[in-house]
Amino acid sequence: MKKFRVSILPIIIVVLCVAGCPPPQEEPKEKPATPEEIRAEGQAILQDINALSNASPEQVQSQIQQLRARMRPFREQHGRTDDGRIMIDSITSRLFGNANRLFEREEYHLSVLACDLALTINPSHARTLDLKKRAQEELNRPRVELGGLLTNESGEVFAFLKITYLTTGQTDSKTVQVGDEFDGYRFKNIAKDGTGKPTGIV
Repeated sequence: MKKFRVSILPIIIVVLCVAGCPPPQEEPKEKPATPEEIRAEGQAILQDINALSNASPEQVQSQIQQLRARMRPFREQHGRTDDGRIMIDSITSRLFGNANRLFEREEYHLSVLACDLALTINPSHARTLDLKKRAQEELNRPRVELGGLLTNESGEVFAFLKITYLTTGQTDSKTVQVGDEFDGYRFKNIAKDGTGKPTGIV
C-alpha cells in the first residue's frame, strides 16, 4: 500500500496543477488602419514635403531624415492596401516633380536628395531612378568657366579656364589649346561673334 501511494502522488500533483493553471492569453491583434487614417497620414507627409521649400539649408537635412523615418513604415504598413498605394503614388509624384524642378535649376545636390526621398517610399520608380542618375552625373561633372583667351604671335589660341568640382567645392586653373582634353571635356573649337572675334570655347 505504501508503494502504491508514493507512485500516484506525482500524478495527482500534475493533474491539480494543470486543472488550476489559467489558459495562456493571446496578445490582442492590432487593428488595421482605416482608409481615412491612411489618407490622413499620407496627407501629413505631403504637407511636410511642401514645408521643405521654406526650410533653411541647416533644417533641410534634419527634416529629410524625419520624413524618411516616417515614409519607410508607411510603405511597409500600407503599401498593400488600395488607399496606401494611392497615397504612395501621390507622394512619389510630388517628390519627383520637386526633384525635376531642382534639376532644371541646376541644383543637382538638392535634386538627388529629393530623388532619395521618393525612392524611400517607392524604391522601384523608374523615372526617379533615371533622374537621380542624371543628377548624380551632373554633380560629378566639373563646371568650366572661361577666364580669357590669348593669341600668340604664331596665331595659336590659349584658353584660361577655371574649373570647379561640385562634389568637393575645389577649384583648379588650366590653360588649354584646341584639341586638348581635360576632366572628360575636349576643347574642340573657338566660338566667335559676327565680326570673327573670339568669344569662348566649345
